[in-house]
Parts: sequence; structure tokens; C-alpha cells
Amino acid sequence: MATVRAFLALDVSKEVKMKIMKLQEEIAGAGADVRLVGADSMHITLKFLGEIDEAISVKVLEVMKRVRSEAFVLDIAGAGAFPNTKMPRVLWVGATGGGEKAVEIAKQIEAGLLALGFPKEREFTPHITVGRVKSSRNITQLAGIIQRNRDARYGSTPIDRIALKRSLLTPSGPIYSDIGEVKLGE
Repeated sequence: MATVRAFLALDVSKEVKMKIMKLQEEIAGAGADVRLVGADSMHITLKFLGEIDEAISVKVLEVMKRVRSEAFVLDIAGAGAFPNTKMPRVLWVGATGGGEKAVEIAKQIEAGLLALGFPKEREFTPHITVGRVKSSRNITQLAGIIQRNRDARYGSTPIDRIALKRSLLTPSGPIYSDIGEVKLGE
């Protein structure tokens, strides 16, 4: 049986993505060794599933249907790095207002997926990955940009569905497409 690399996500609006791209322009200007995420790939990952087959994807969709949450608005603000700005690996922007609702959705999904045998993740922090740091080149300049943007606001985005997405890895980066979705509040 064929498998797909999959994850669960919340999509964000085009307007928010455009504002995040302004931060990416600033990051690109630092001369740091960062692979920036394309606007089409910006989202909030709820859970990475890895390689799954079609039978499991049907069960994952059932877990998604059991999530109890109304649609909501998520405020996107702040910038940071995992694990920290001194040794950044992943650059991100955060979710503030409404973030607790995203956390609750992630907890419900986690509980349902544990029953299917998926491993428990560490604490979920709602964020949008902006870029991945490849080396320490110009890391000080990069840290300064993150620090200057730690309170920046990128707007609000309606969250009205959970998406099960396929991730196809290519030499120029991953390509994401929807496998299925569940509307919130239904």
C-alpha cells in the first residue's frame, strides 16, 4: 500500500502571509544561511504524522471530526527562534490572541492520535515557521532581527478548518497539498 508523508495543520490568511514575507525580506538582507519558507507553505502545524498509509489517513480524518471547537480568529504576532536566538534552528512567528484555542485543538487531536499509536509530542506551541537556519553565518545579525521583531504584529487570521496535508519532498523544498479537511463547528 502506498504511503504519504503527512501532517495536520491550520491554514493562515494570505494577508498574514504577506506581512510575514516582509520579515523574511529583512532576514534575507542579513546574509545569514537561512532557507525561507514560501508563502504557500506557511501554516501552523498541529501534528506531524510521518509516513502513513491510506487506511491510517481515514482514521486520522475520524479523529479530526471528533474535535470540538468553533471557528475562531487567531492573532499572529512576535518573532522567535527554536531552540533560542543564540543557537537558532527554526525561525518563527507566534500566535497570541486565540492561541489557547489552537492549543486545545492540538490537545484533542493528540489524545485521538495516541489511541491510533502515534507518539506523544512535546508541548504544542502555535507558530508559523518562517525559515530554517542552515549554518552560523551572520547569526548575530539574525538574532538582532528576531529581537527587533519580537513584538511585531502580522495581523489576524480566521481559523475555520483543520487540514490533513501531504508533504512531498523536492530538492527545492516541500510541496504541500490537502488530503482532507474538517470544518470547525460542524
